[in-house]
Amino acid sequence: VQTIPNGCSPLGAADETIRTPKSVTENGRMRVLMVTRLHEFKGVQYMLEAASRVPLDLEINIVGDGPYRSTLEAQAARIGKPVRFWGWLDRNSPEMWRLYRESSVFVFPSEREGSPTVVQEAMSAGLAVVAADAAGTPEVVGDAGILVSPKDPAGIADALVRLADNPALVHELGERARERVRTEFDWLALARRYVALYEDVLARRRATA
Repeated sequence: VQTIPNGCSPLGAADETIRTPKSVTENGRMRVLMVTRLHEFKGVQYMLEAASRVPLDLEINIVGDGPYRSTLEAQAARIGKPVRFWGWLDRNSPEMWRLYRESSVFVFPSEREGSPTVVQEAMSAGLAVVAADAAGTPEVVGDAGILVSPKDPAGIADALVRLADNPALVHELGERARERVRTEFDWLALARRYVALYEDVLARRRATA
């Protein structure tokens, strides 16, 4: 049995952005990005709870829409940190590219996923990933991010503090993530794997004909 994963098209301009340890925060503020549908199982509420627990200067940008948005907006208004809900943005829009370029940490606490493309895209943009250790997400993140237990605000908070205290780790994880997407999830690389698989099947068929 051969397994070929689902893939993504790495982000264009954002993929070329080079983050250094000094650029992890801007004026002491860490920019956190989330891109997801706003359903309860996606876990955005756990990120907001984590933000309320840590003495960090965070800016949180949430891209996406859904039925849980009003609940999340009410929660965000209580945590005392800047949170912006962008609604749906096209992945090729200038606003989306700017968010990927200017953020340094991508948080994805979803409880159930197959092979989340948004995580692959964030990795291709060189963001350090903090994600729930659930369903198919760990197979995407590999060793290029920090995995926490599902439904665990304390785990997310600990990961954020760890990254804030170690900008070099943010840079290292981002570069590792970029390379992982390039070798494991880029559609061009996956297409070559499909071609090689079909060529192997045809060769075996001819050999037994």
